[in-house]
Amino acid sequence: MANLVELGLKHRTDKQKHSFAGFGYMTVYQKYFNPIRNDVYNVLELGVLNGSSLRVWRDYFHRAEVWGVDIDPRTKQDYGDRIHVVIGSQTDHWAIDQVAPGLNLDIVIDDGSHVVDHMVESFKLLWPRVASKGFYVIEDLETIYADISASTEKWPGQFYNAETTNYRNDAAKLDALFAPMIKALDQGLGDMLFLHRWHQQVILCKK
Repeated sequence: MANLVELGLKHRTDKQKHSFAGFGYMTVYQKYFNPIRNDVYNVLELGVLNGSSLRVWRDYFHRAEVWGVDIDPRTKQDYGDRIHVVIGSQTDHWAIDQVAPGLNLDIVIDDGSHVVDHMVESFKLLWPRVASKGFYVIEDLETIYADISASTEKWPGQFYNAETTNYRNDAAKLDALFAPMIKALDQGLGDMLFLHRWHQQVILCKK
């Protein structure tokens, strides 16, 4: 069976190009996801683009329904069996509710707008739905330290965001989101098993 690096190359996802010290996104994911490969039933990725990553998850997790949420209506296409796309903002309660209705999510990957306010709101919406021993990932964290207003001119779909969108990212907002969860973990409380930080990725596992 192909591993995630091989599938990433096959489907031409850009995730492996984010690499540091020999660890690209797919290399990191292989470490976490391989042990649960046969026990994953619902995967959600925020941000669809051309659907390449959705195809990777579909081929890797052979029992899973794969969901994508994207604000860009052009991403609503047929990407093959077991792949479902919902059009809406990653902070839209209605859109999120259309994903695997009534079911827990084994893996959530935020590769959406890269707007910190959106990252925080999406986490608050989706973390309660992550299954026990499931994972929540936020990618491309190099964007959280600066104003990304220019992304509206070059990143597909950004211009569909609300006019009030705050593109002046502030990493402290993510720190504030995770700080009480880390404190609870140190006290033997809360619902987080661990939080790991890799190059441009944060990976949380549900207790």
